[in-house]
Amino acid sequence: MLSLGLLMGAPHEQIDVILKFAGKPGRDALFDGLAASVDNTRRASRKLLHPKPFELLNHALIADDASDGGEYIVEFLQKYYAGLKGVYFHNTHLKDDAGFAGYWSFETAAVVILRDIDDSGFRDNIYYPAELADYARRRARKVRSTARRPR
Repeated sequence: MLSLGLLMGAPHEQIDVILKFAGKPGRDALFDGLAASVDNTRRASRKLLHPKPFELLNHALIADDASDGGEYIVEFLQKYYAGLKGVYFHNTHLKDDAGFAGYWSFETAAVVILRDIDDSGFRDNIYYPAELADYARRRARKVRSTARRPR
């Protein structure tokens, strides 16, 4: 929910509701890192609740250089589906009446947008929602250009 809110440009009030219901800070490094992008008082945990498969994505979020982040994401996306084994929705696409919603990694798109990572090396990956990332980039550019206009 947090990743989708960030990508869709949800107002701060809605993001605050997501953060309130997500639990207290300090439980998960990746979630806290994403949350810190809208709440600069939030401190990220060093611990990942689900290191497999999210360790590589967290490395992309905290990498010193955005190009290093892209390399982490390529590897993360290669291991993503296998890393979900054991999660309740894994393999639901194989069932006739499972309410399958897809395997897109919205967290990946959020990290790409927040870190301004070039996604040209992985935008065709089936788990990466490239169109949503494109929308978020366009929306962010529009917000920045509107903010710069003289009143």
